[in-house]
Amino acid sequence: DGGFLFDTSGPMGFVEENSLELFESLLNSKVADHIIHILSSGKQMKLGYILKMPVVIPQNRTFIAREAYSISKSDWDAYETSWEFKKSPLLRNRFIQSNKKLESEYVDLFESWQEDIIKMRDLEETNNRLFITTYGISDEISPLVPLEEVTLTCNPYYRYNGNSTKKELKNRLLNDTLKEFISYSVGCMFGRYSLDKPGLLLANQGETVEDYYKALGLPPLP
Repeated sequence: DGGFLFDTSGPMGFVEENSLELFESLLNSKVADHIIHILSSGKQMKLGYILKMPVVIPQNRTFIAREAYSISKSDWDAYETSWEFKKSPLLRNRFIQSNKKLESEYVDLFESWQEDIIKMRDLEETNNRLFITTYGISDEISPLVPLEEVTLTCNPYYRYNGNSTKKELKNRLLNDTLKEFISYSVGCMFGRYSLDKPGLLLANQGETVEDYYKALGLPPLP
């Protein structure tokens, strides 16, 4: 999105707007990864590799980049490290008001995450098949994407990337989700966040209770 700077250590590419989804889909496919490994003698990514990549436009121009982007952004924004973080994902249905228990809220959240993981894997595999067919390299690359390569933070197979059992991965995800919920709760106690308004409220040194009330749109203290 707009509002970001770039330089030699974090280069950008610019294309015509009507071609953006094509290049987003191509560069996030196994075909692009395969070509870059052919061009590269090591693991370093250079701008020249992208510029040398042959571009073959599929006849079927139904790309999935925007849909995949939406899932990824929603996943990223569920954590305090995101500038767009609004509130703990455990509060997405405001279980406090509906008297739902935290346990059942987590069960619903976990099921929602599973749906996102499977959906993202399906999108990536569909994208891979499209470009593998277009480039005519079906004998060289498989379109399949293992669960541990679905790069969503809510995906324990990717997040913890080890030899743990399914039960162990599920427990680690539960533990970390509750830690993150406690972190958000402490943020609410200190005025960084509020249950009454999504997003960041107080974040700068020197801000006061008056600033907190102002951010919530409340009248100033008497």
